[in-house]
Amino acid sequence: MPQFHQFRLVLLITLAFSGVSIAQDESVPTPPARDASPTPQADQDIEGVWERTIKTEEGKFRIVKEHNQHRTRLRVFDSSGKLVQEKTSRYDTETSGSVRIFTFFDSRIVAGKNLGAMDSGEKSYIYRVDGDKFFEVHGMLLTDRVPVSVLVWKRMSDPQSP
Repeated sequence: MPQFHQFRLVLLITLAFSGVSIAQDESVPTPPARDASPTPQADQDIEGVWERTIKTEEGKFRIVKEHNQHRTRLRVFDSSGKLVQEKTSRYDTETSGSVRIFTFFDSRIVAGKNLGAMDSGEKSYIYRVDGDKFFEVHGMLLTDRVPVSVLVWKRMSDPQSP
């Protein structure tokens, strides 16, 4: 990511989450140097089994994702606990300024609707792990063409249950 784009990303996030306007601060901060390598602690924080639930017109679904050694397994269950779809992908993490970026790629549907469908493209979002919560912030990167949304996952206390 070019240095100018990093600066705009850091500035946008700072404004969005702090409520501070540029007019209140006479100096423009120098963006931190980019550290493209993931930290062992960041990778350790991500690893594990996470879940969240969603309600749609088709009903309530539970989504479980597992991050392990730069691989993700994501499973969708209906309200009766039946597996509806399973996807796998690979991921990398990096730090850009003061935010962490999660990028997943080589996605493949391995069970359920659209079995065998693949997407080798990369998709990225800002993330943060805070205790037993994993926050995904979509739509904030300069290249995003999706509305801003925040997904909150909870670390599963019993990862053996589907």
